[in-house]
Amino acid sequence: TLFRSVSQGYKTVKERSAIARFKAAGEDAYFLVWTTTPWTIPSDQAITLAAIAPFADAPTTITGIGHIRLQESDRMQAIVNELTKMGIRCEMVRTGTSSDASAEPDSLRIYPGTPRPCALDTYEDHRMAMGFSLIGLCIPGIAIKDPACCSKTFEIYFEVLEETIVKKFKI
Repeated sequence: TLFRSVSQGYKTVKERSAIARFKAAGEDAYFLVWTTTPWTIPSDQAITLAAIAPFADAPTTITGIGHIRLQESDRMQAIVNELTKMGIRCEMVRTGTSSDASAEPDSLRIYPGTPRPCALDTYEDHRMAMGFSLIGLCIPGIAIKDPACCSKTFEIYFEVLEETIVKKFKI
């Protein structure tokens, strides 16, 4: 299972992608996951999905992402830390088929809730900064502590994000 929101589910599109559907602020919301290999979510998409999961109307389980522990940061732990900081219940779980009881968790379960304003750590990880900045679009008072870490891949990310919002909402 790539993505499962208990009440809404997902549908597979061409074996390597899934469209997740859920309610966010009373509106239908969609998230497209395109994978490079069947049934694995790339780490940047896992972070983005985790960032929007609190706005779903049911718990979200993101499976098969144990590999993101070995990226620029331990992204699974970083996600848990920052969602917990915002008051969102989030836990690492093991959903893989390994019979080894000592196997590391390979999935995240994130429960719906309203994130509390706070300053988020990036762990010097550009994907954490970019993915979690999306929460700030919905919740006033969310701050990214080290936005400059995005210079690794997208130096002007926050400028482009702000410009996009200004154009979209004519602010």
